[in-house]
Amino acid sequence: MSSYTWIVRAPGGADGVVFARGRSAPIERILVHAPPPVFDVEVFEDGERLVARGTELRTDDAAGPIQLLTLDDASVTRSPVDPVDELDAIVLLGGGEIGTLTAWEWSEDRSGWRWSVRFDGGRS
Repeated sequence: MSSYTWIVRAPGGADGVVFARGRSAPIERILVHAPPPVFDVEVFEDGERLVARGTELRTDDAAGPIQLLTLDDASVTRSPVDPVDELDAIVLLGGGEIGTLTAWEWSEDRSGWRWSVRFDGGRS
């Protein structure tokens, strides 16, 4: 079964500093939680073949802590998203854990939030 490895890097060092490296099924959309202000993304199929790349993507702090990454041919784009509209979407966390967004609630003034993610595991 084929998989995608998503690598999110912040600027720094010779090749950037890895913020997250996670493996998912081949999907075209993934949420990323609290990415660096500026970041690069590479997506590899089965950990080897480069599928897509996005460079110098910028977060939108006004949109909240979740950003949407989308594969578009050989490019990765970033867009703000309201997580309330993305329940059951796959989310990549710092460090590389990947789970499914199961709940999101904003505080009344949207300055805070409560959320939950489900993690499924098994042995490969």
